[in-house]
Amino acid sequence: MRYIVPLILFCASVFASPPYKQFFSSFDSASEFTGVVIPGTYNSTHWITANVDSLLFGIHGHHARTLSQGAPTNADSLNRVHRAYPYILLDQEPTGCIHGPIFIRFYLRAWMNLQLRSPTNDWFSDFTLSPDSVRTGGTWDTVVTGIIAANAPNYLSFEHILTTVYQANDSNSPNLSKRFTQGIWHRIDIFLDPNPTTGYIKRWQDGQLVNWATVHDLNNRTCAMHFGLYSSPATGTEPSQRVTAENDYLFYTSVTNEAEAWHLYMSGENTNLAQ
Repeated sequence: MRYIVPLILFCASVFASPPYKQFFSSFDSASEFTGVVIPGTYNSTHWITANVDSLLFGIHGHHARTLSQGAPTNADSLNRVHRAYPYILLDQEPTGCIHGPIFIRFYLRAWMNLQLRSPTNDWFSDFTLSPDSVRTGGTWDTVVTGIIAANAPNYLSFEHILTTVYQANDSNSPNLSKRFTQGIWHRIDIFLDPNPTTGYIKRWQDGQLVNWATVHDLNNRTCAMHFGLYSSPATGTEPSQRVTAENDYLFYTSVTNEAEAWHLYMSGENTNLAQ
């Protein structure tokens, strides 16, 4: 895995001192993923790294799509889900898990036709973070996950969190600029403070805050994470069931706090970069 120093170093004396624990990939070189475990086909889901039309960075991207249903219903959400994603096991790296806050950025373009079903509606997840150490027998038992659900198909939301503080579609008149528009690139920024007492997570879409929640069970560390296509079993290959997701550019870094993440990576940027 490749670690880099921040591109913007002003205010470093106010915040943390380099080196930060970081990773960056535009999915253009296999060497960028040395030490990163990447699964292939799983539960009838196709995963490839290949040329993708109208990429934002370089000539390769991550493309995944469902090929057939893992199951006719979503009742068995644990064993029959589609898992077409690269995942990163930080505890397999020599420097280990990231302790304390983390900032993550990736670009996502997706198409989905999620259905209302019984007993569980369709869902799609764009990321999952976990403090579990696979090296010591962890099995992703504790996670925080980002989802789009069939009952709110135009908005990003969270699962496996303690309390939702802010959600973009809470209002009866939601801000349409915060809707997740299918078929275009969106920049997703995530800040997570996994402190057991004061922990919280925020997510921005194209520079606008869309989610904010408290989390108190992440043990002040991030040991595993995945990005890409993760969807409920009943999503499949028919137009009424299919899910396709593409990713380009992935970056994460340890940070001291949210203020540092904002100073170094978000303030003053063109929030329409992904459109």
